[in-house]
Amino acid sequence: MNVGLLNKRITFQERRRAENGAGGFVETYESVFTVWGSFRVLKPQHRQNTGQVGTYTPIWIIVRKSAAMRPKPHMRALEGERVLNVLSVQEYTPDKKYWEIEAQEISP
Repeated sequence: MNVGLLNKRITFQERRRAENGAGGFVETYESVFTVWGSFRVLKPQHRQNTGQVGTYTPIWIIVRKSAAMRPKPHMRALEGERVLNVLSVQEYTPDKKYWEIEAQEISP
């Protein structure tokens, strides 16, 4: 992996729930860590769910591994105006120095 390709500033957030005082809760997101990474947008795929066909465009985020951070599924990734849900995380290279993160962009 060419470190020069890690040219996007990405902030990862975790979902937090707090009571709203009326018996329910409010969901918020808290920034956990910010790293440099790269984006790779793959070819859109058409998927059928409950009789409806939808388009899914997988986005792969590559970030360098660090002891100070560990991306997890169900986190949220922010890059500029983009908001993405983290779907899965796996080691990317044989030397295990990078994470490969599958994400899906959230439509505004």
